[in-house]
Amino acid sequence: MNRLYSVESDMTITGGVADHRLRIDPSQLPAFTFLLAAEVLSARKSDQSLVTRLKELGKSAEVHREWIQACVADLCAKPSQSVALAGSHLPEEVQVATFLINQELGAIGKTIHYLTTDDASEGVSELRQKIVDEEIDKLIILGGNPIFLTDSFVDWENLRKTNKLKKVARVGHSIDESSEFSDLHIGQTHYLESWDLAGTWDQKATVPVQPLISPLFDTVSDLEMILALVGSDQTPHELVKSLHSDLEGAKPFDDFLRLGVHPEKPSSHSKVIQLADFFKDLDSATNLTGPDNLDLLIIPDFHAWDGRYINNGWMQECPNPITKLTWDNAILISPKLAKSLQAENPELGLIPEPTMLNKQGQIAPDNANF
Repeated sequence: MNRLYSVESDMTITGGVADHRLRIDPSQLPAFTFLLAAEVLSARKSDQSLVTRLKELGKSAEVHREWIQACVADLCAKPSQSVALAGSHLPEEVQVATFLINQELGAIGKTIHYLTTDDASEGVSELRQKIVDEEIDKLIILGGNPIFLTDSFVDWENLRKTNKLKKVARVGHSIDESSEFSDLHIGQTHYLESWDLAGTWDQKATVPVQPLISPLFDTVSDLEMILALVGSDQTPHELVKSLHSDLEGAKPFDDFLRLGVHPEKPSSHSKVIQLADFFKDLDSATNLTGPDNLDLLIIPDFHAWDGRYINNGWMQECPNPITKLTWDNAILISPKLAKSLQAENPELGLIPEPTMLNKQGQIAPDNANF
């Protein structure tokens, strides 16, 4: 029988099914993780100087010590069958502390695998700088809608006005903000109408992408565009077949298509990392939240994510799994804060009145207290 502990600021589906759920302010999550790590290291009789340092960093989370101790007791009861996971939105120090917990539990390589990645590719910020430095003056956009998604930190219009970016072509499925920004829009073939190769996120397999039908429209695929740009006479099918033949232990291409998978050996991390130095220079959290010192937590929307699906109106029809909101967004505050503000400002109407559809005057699921 397993047991799930969830620590979160926003009510989530995971928290809803957890055996034990703790509401906590977003700004307190690092301190909580440090104190949790300190208790795990202490229970495992590990580096006491590191335990002391982690307790210093987690001092503001002391109010949750009883909850943490119960959690640690379960984690250490079957250490190599336990695992700690940190949300991808949490800062670096929380990720490192979580790695430390799993390392101390002996979970790495058993209940969790850390993959080594070659993350050397440059991002949009580096691209912008190269355009400013006039290293790049022509741009081809393959898929996505980067002009919309990066508009908050890249002034694309200014790059065009100053003639830094002379020509832009875009390959995409539909006319959107990136298309309007570009000099040329080229229709993109759907991936189920084209050939390609893909790797699974866990690095365990290479899989084929093969067309189920011929393209319905006069469009081009990513591979067709790239092959044309490099002046190759190969077709996407020939390129995929050639790349497959270079895979280690490759089966005949027809078998690869029939099986739909080519096994790979992921490069998992297994070495023990000494992390004491990482925590030496970290500052302890000193600001506690309250009515006059609120945390603002911005999360991706179930309908539009970070805005990239805003052009798909049908997504708005899907109810939020927690709040059941459709075609809308809302700022959620905790019941405790709502009652406090309602007492001071009755005219705000923060607490719902009983109605025919809400006879008890129920409010949204609970979030962190402030």
